[in-house]
Amino acid sequence: PPSPRAPKPAEFHIIRLFAGKKSWQAVASSSTMQLGGVGAGGVKPRKEVLLLGKALFGRERLAFEIQEVDNSPALVQTMLKKAQNLKDSHLSCIVFGGSDFGGDSTHHMLPHRQGTITDAFEASRATELAARYSLQVKFEDVSHIEIDGDTITLSLSVAPTCYVKHAGSPRSDSLEIAKDITGGTKTISFTHSTTVAHSFCNSKALNFAAVQSILTEQSPRLAALFKGLPPPASAEPSHPPSPNSKRKRVAGDGEGDGPRKQARFGNLLVQEIESADRPWLRRAVDFFGLQGYLDTSISEEQWKRYVQRRILDELAEAATLRGGPEGSETEVDCTSAGSAFSRTAWPEGFGPQPVVPELGFESYRGGPGERRFARGVLENIRASVNAAVASSSLKLDPDVVSRGVFLNSYHVNDADEGEPCTVTTSARIYAPNGSGRFVDLEYENHHRSRSSFIERHSYLYARKGDMGLEAPPSSGGSGSLKRRGLIKIFELDFDEHRRKHSIKSSVATNAVLTALGSHLFGADGAMSNRKIFGLLVRAAGLGKFGECNGWPIAVARRRFKCGKDEYETDTERVPGDDSEEPNIGECCAL
Repeated sequence: PPSPRAPKPAEFHIIRLFAGKKSWQAVASSSTMQLGGVGAGGVKPRKEVLLLGKALFGRERLAFEIQEVDNSPALVQTMLKKAQNLKDSHLSCIVFGGSDFGGDSTHHMLPHRQGTITDAFEASRATELAARYSLQVKFEDVSHIEIDGDTITLSLSVAPTCYVKHAGSPRSDSLEIAKDITGGTKTISFTHSTTVAHSFCNSKALNFAAVQSILTEQSPRLAALFKGLPPPASAEPSHPPSPNSKRKRVAGDGEGDGPRKQARFGNLLVQEIESADRPWLRRAVDFFGLQGYLDTSISEEQWKRYVQRRILDELAEAATLRGGPEGSETEVDCTSAGSAFSRTAWPEGFGPQPVVPELGFESYRGGPGERRFARGVLENIRASVNAAVASSSLKLDPDVVSRGVFLNSYHVNDADEGEPCTVTTSARIYAPNGSGRFVDLEYENHHRSRSSFIERHSYLYARKGDMGLEAPPSSGGSGSLKRRGLIKIFELDFDEHRRKHSIKSSVATNAVLTALGSHLFGADGAMSNRKIFGLLVRAAGLGKFGECNGWPIAVARRRFKCGKDEYETDTERVPGDDSEEPNIGECCAL
């Protein structure tokens, strides 16, 4: 049965599908039919082959659906008549004695159409009624995945299961198991596409890259296979686990599991990336010290955009801390000021240099004072990240990881109450490997005592990103965190008017932190969840602006333990990290 906690099924576009000796291509015939009725004046291909891929997360399956449609007027009418016959047959089975109370068949309700004009509504209805085949593959039956550009080849341990929705049945009817149409093949190959042409009507299909990202989160097996790694060994218990064994397994999640899982992959996480025949990948490896896991599906054009984007990030930070263009009166010697990217320059052969943006650093200090403050914050953030990585069991170069941490903006509002009343930051962590991935962070802490009430809230949200490098959606507006693509790391909401539980606080689960660690480092358990949490909160700048907001660190210190060969993440004290109770304070006296 489907898992009630799994994501909803996701659809993706397919333009070609191969299953053994059978093959299909999403095409439309060159001959067209003129449409009449509603939508008159349009045209529709006489024949179409419609393909669609689905990820059925609840059932842990991939499905590949095929429909062959003929829109000629005669066959449209035949399909509608067949649907009506099925409906009549169904009604006659549920009415007394199979009688329809003497009424005539409702076939007269279907208009008789001839010629070369097809009613637009009827054609759409006939498409929904056409026979539909579904080839379904269980996640556990995929033994190997080969990626060649937009073509994915699945090697299977058993043949796919075939299902069918018979012609004339409504689209909502359940699929039935059908005779195997693939000849018992154990290989399925499909080519995905971002286009919506020749796909099922009203399909809300996604780019396959988005679906793949969810697949790797939901299935450790597929996550390993997409990375070119062997699938994790599955050890099924011979009898139901006892309550004690369940407790042991939950307690171990995120603690001892990390190093054991890492050992399973050997040196894959820190091995040298082979890139001799790929110039832009070679530049990325040389410029940023990337090592370990490599996503072979990333094109050279994507690596070019990646390199240019990261260099532009470095130039933006250097220019902001410098305070003005080179040679200007406001220029600051950022070499002596300690900028991490003081020597970064736009490389020759990269084409014209884009306009370097100025980062949004604002704490109302102004001018040189703001730049000195920003340099100090950035140095502290990278020092904390460096120490957190160095204290983990993952033998990456800490400098490589900390160099990939960027503070894109901060806003600090100090109301002279002993600590800033509002701190808002946005940051990014680039993965130190060949995945092209990153995690964006949004942090805010607000604490202000008014005359008769207290304003208090705080949060840290994460958003996964990959080689697309698109600008992330705004964190503002309505909608759940999930709809906005955000993942909660911690959250605090204080409302003194709530009768019960005026303070509501929460911290990310082991599963959330494990998934984020896998996204950044290429494997589950590369770091313990204690380290992952520490990396995220420190990259976002928690505690670096003078705010008393250390309660999440106190909670994480109790909940997440360091793994084998790791030692304490805490490299410096953060105000408020001595108590799991958030600092609320008191109202101001008039």
